[in-house]
Amino acid sequence: MKRKPENTLFGRQNKTLKLKPKTIKMSFILTYVMFQLLYQHARGCANLVMLTKPVVFGESVQLACMANETEIPLDKPHSRSWSGGQYNTLLCMNGVSADRSKYNEVEGKDKSQYILQISKFSESDVDCEYKCVFGVDITRTTLHLNEKDYEYVPSRGTTTVISSLMHGHFSVNIHFVKVWPTPVCEIIFERLNFAKRIRMSKMKNGKLFSVNMSLKHVFRSDVCSGEMLISCQIGTKRIEVGREQLHTCPVTVPNKDGNLLNDKTLTTMIVAIFMFVFMVFVIMLFLVIKQKGYTTKNNTVHVIINPTPDHPDERIHFTNREKRQYEKYTSVLMDTKLKILICGGGNGAHCLLVFASQRKNIEVNVLTLHDGSADLWNSSLKEGYLTMSASQPDGSVENIESSPSFVTNDAAVAMDQIQVVFIVAPAYRHELYIRSIHPYINRNMLVVGLPGHAGFELQCKYILGNKSRICTIVGFDSLPWGCRVVDYGKHVRLFGKKDVLYATVLTGIDCKLHFPIIETIQYILGEKPLIKLASNVLSVSLMAGSILHPPLMYGKWKDWDGQPLTEVPSYFTTVSEEQADIMSNLSDELVATAKRISDLKRDMDMSDVIHIHDWFKQRYYKQISDHSSVMTCMRTNQSYSQFVHPMNAVENGYVPDFEYRYITEDIPFGLVVMKGIAEIVSVETPTMDKIIKWAQSKIGKEYLVGESLKGKNLKEVRAPQSYEIRSLDELLNFIYFDIRPED
Repeated sequence: MKRKPENTLFGRQNKTLKLKPKTIKMSFILTYVMFQLLYQHARGCANLVMLTKPVVFGESVQLACMANETEIPLDKPHSRSWSGGQYNTLLCMNGVSADRSKYNEVEGKDKSQYILQISKFSESDVDCEYKCVFGVDITRTTLHLNEKDYEYVPSRGTTTVISSLMHGHFSVNIHFVKVWPTPVCEIIFERLNFAKRIRMSKMKNGKLFSVNMSLKHVFRSDVCSGEMLISCQIGTKRIEVGREQLHTCPVTVPNKDGNLLNDKTLTTMIVAIFMFVFMVFVIMLFLVIKQKGYTTKNNTVHVIINPTPDHPDERIHFTNREKRQYEKYTSVLMDTKLKILICGGGNGAHCLLVFASQRKNIEVNVLTLHDGSADLWNSSLKEGYLTMSASQPDGSVENIESSPSFVTNDAAVAMDQIQVVFIVAPAYRHELYIRSIHPYINRNMLVVGLPGHAGFELQCKYILGNKSRICTIVGFDSLPWGCRVVDYGKHVRLFGKKDVLYATVLTGIDCKLHFPIIETIQYILGEKPLIKLASNVLSVSLMAGSILHPPLMYGKWKDWDGQPLTEVPSYFTTVSEEQADIMSNLSDELVATAKRISDLKRDMDMSDVIHIHDWFKQRYYKQISDHSSVMTCMRTNQSYSQFVHPMNAVENGYVPDFEYRYITEDIPFGLVVMKGIAEIVSVETPTMDKIIKWAQSKIGKEYLVGESLKGKNLKEVRAPQSYEIRSLDELLNFIYFDIRPED
């Protein structure tokens, strides 16, 4: 028997549910009313309103809770509270403050408005959530820092202005330690407004900006006085940063009647005195030449400096073109006593020790942190001097003996009263030495990377922090010499010197050295190589000197079958055309990167970045016999003749040493840094990418993934990306922050 369907509230079962139109309409109305009630309740106090505009850091700020739309009767008692801030804690409860010095609640124009007053508004008060609870209603907001509603006006004590006017050269440097928003400044000199010529760089200092501004202008040489006014618009406020009357005019005394000598008589006397002094000079010069053996030949001057029993004669050769620079630094520093520290114990450290110890009034300490090296060096010194055998152009060898004051592995002892620090170590050891000497760096100290390698300045500034304000950082593009330690602490072989060396100088804003920088280093190194100032830090980071080894290693061993070689191959003299082409292509990418930077920053001179072929001809023009190509420059370079590939001896011969510094140093602290700079200015580097990927596979590291620097070992190197720097502006701001502008 068939069972009948049961009746239900909505009709019979198994039937389609049908609602009457009236029922549907009523359901929509009820749903709408319910959502409106929920929305009104969710709105609670409606909103939070910032009453203080603009917000000025250091002053009081008022934040209003608007309760006019609450469902709670305003004429009846109700609870209210404020919470949030830096620590997300209770700030006020029913008008009672948890910290009266910071937070207070005041009633607004009526009972629908309650105001939280925040005293001495600071950086810690922004980017925080603030919550108002009114009965059961809650409303909240976050105070997001922006350049429209917030202002931090720097005080005179946190603003530095350095200005000068000398022989028509007018320069101004302004430094705001903290400021918000970005200031717009004018520099007016004698009614001339230079606002459009001001260069500005900024970087984050906490949540605010730190800003550097600089101006350089050349007037006529006779412009020597005038009033300078500096004013800046910071948000809604205009402040006067500085006002100064510049006056550098020479003092002149007008002629007066009654002078004992008229102009004609005075002129005659001056000429007579000049002639007498000149004759005395000629006679003395003749006697000195006769006595000490100065000679001239082929436009070259040969000078014997400081001949003493302890310091054998050192012959220094330079052309008349270089004579003035050499005379400048010798005359300046002959009577200047300096105490220097050499950090490192390798080939370069041995060479520098010999050169520095030969100089008058130079005292040398050595800090070496390699296990056992200090003890080994000290043991060697007990047996005698450190000897440097220097190869001469004619094939002969000259031996020079020298010794340091002492060698130690204790940074505190080594840094005692030091004025100049030379870091002469592989780049992967730079961090160790910088961190070791960091606690002992004092005001007005010179720190030199010899060489610095790409990224040296970034690493120094990152590790030294605020101490970079009180010292000067110098980075060289390469080692001045080709040399090898023959017997540790006893004997080093000097194969040759470069002709030119490029340096960058970053002088901290609070550093005032008591000796000239370049002249001091030139005096210590000797007349060769000739030190030249690079135009900027990036140009040195991209120079060709850092790409000598990786392309040759890659070209030689990329297709190696793993079989041992019967002999150790020469590094440069047998270089192949393929290796030279790889090096040339890599150099093309560096030149392209430099060009892109100069296109983006028209005021940056990147002309120091030249092709490797031109670099060889510039640095080794006397040592190379065939300059026709990149390959011949390497094959015929006298300074390169003794270098061989780094190899390990095995049972059946020799295999390449991929753990040698040609890869472990020149890739992470050379090509990877260059790749980082190229990446932030969007220059493609296919040759560089191939070399990095091959090399990182040999040393078990990962820097490059695809075409981007995002490998897991990126933090171990000093590319811009290692310091979270992603743009050219960020990079320049990081480098030049707290650095005094060039004179």
